[in-house]
Amino acid sequence: FEFWASIDKAILGPEVGLTAIADMTRDEFNELYTSPERLYGVPSLYRQIMADSKFPASASSWSYSGWWTFELESTLDDDAAFGGPEALQMLKDFIDGGETPLCITFGSMPMPEVGWVKLCSVLASLKKRAVIISGWSEISVRKLGQYIESQDTRKQLEEMIPDQGMLQMILASQRRMLKYMSDPAKALFLPTCSHEWLFPRCSVNIHHGGAGTTAAALRAGVPSVVFPFGVEDQYYHAAWINRLGVGVGLGVGNDPDPDIPSCMEPLWIRRYLENNMTDDFADAIKKIDKDKGIAARAKEAADVLRAENGIRHSADRIGTIIRDQVCSGKAQRKWEAMQNT
Repeated sequence: FEFWASIDKAILGPEVGLTAIADMTRDEFNELYTSPERLYGVPSLYRQIMADSKFPASASSWSYSGWWTFELESTLDDDAAFGGPEALQMLKDFIDGGETPLCITFGSMPMPEVGWVKLCSVLASLKKRAVIISGWSEISVRKLGQYIESQDTRKQLEEMIPDQGMLQMILASQRRMLKYMSDPAKALFLPTCSHEWLFPRCSVNIHHGGAGTTAAALRAGVPSVVFPFGVEDQYYHAAWINRLGVGVGLGVGNDPDPDIPSCMEPLWIRRYLENNMTDDFADAIKKIDKDKGIAARAKEAADVLRAENGIRHSADRIGTIIRDQVCSGKAQRKWEAMQNT
C-alpha cells in the first residue's frame, strides 16, 4: 500500500491530478486488492508462475485477461519500427543469409561497454550469428573497437592482469572478437527494431527482462536468456523465465519472489560483468542448444499467450462490473457499509 501510495503522490498526482490510492485508507486498499472482481492485466500463466501461498483466498475468482497489447500487427509492416525501409531489407537479408541468429537487446537499459565486450566474445567463441538492437546503449562495432583500444581500458586490464603473457592473450582474444563482429555475415547492429517481428525469427532472445520485452519474448515462442541488471522487476521476470522452463534467467533461481536487493548494487553488477558474465552467458546458450525441451516449452507458453486477447477481455469484464455492480448501486452500498464499520 505504501509503495503504490507513494507512486500516486510522486508521479500520478503531479502528472494527471489523481491520487486514487493515496486517498484511500489501508483497509480500503486491502478490500479492493482482494476483491473477487479483481482484474489482472497479466496472462493466465501468472498462476503457474506464482506459488499458491502468494495469493489470498479470493484469488480463485480473479480474472486474468492476458497482456494489454495494442495493434501488434501494425508493427509488422511499418518501416518506421525498423528505422526505415533500407534497415528492414537489410534485416531480412541478414536473417535469410545463414543460420538462425540470436537477438540481443537491452532496450532503454544502457549496458556498460565491458558487458558488450563479454557478450560479443561469447558470440564469437560459439560462432553464433546475432542481430543486436543497440537501443540506449548505442553500441556498434566502432564503439566496441574504441573501448577495446582506449587507454583507460588498457590501464584497467593491466591493473587486473599483471602477467604480460596473459594480458596479451586477452588483448588478442578481444581483437579476434572485434574482427568477428565486424563481419556483416555474422552480426547486424540496428538502433531499433520491432520485437514482435524479430523475436519469432531468432533462435534465442537475450534481454534485460523489462516488462514489455519479456512479454514480447514470451509471445514469440522462442527461448530467452535474461540478464537483469537495473530495475527491480527485471529480476522477477528472470525468475519467471526459469520457473516456466522457457529459458535461462541469470543471477536468480526459480523462486517467483527472488531475493534481489544485493543484486541491484552497482558494485555487484560491475563485478558480475567483469568476472562471471562470459561463463554464464556461454553456459546459458549452450544449455538452450542442448535441451530441446526449453524451446518446446517456450512454444507452448506462446500458444497460451497468443490465445488471450487482453484488451477485449478486460473491456468485457469492466463492462460487466459497471452494469452489475455500479449501475445497480451494489458497489456504492458496499463501499458505504465498509466506511461505516
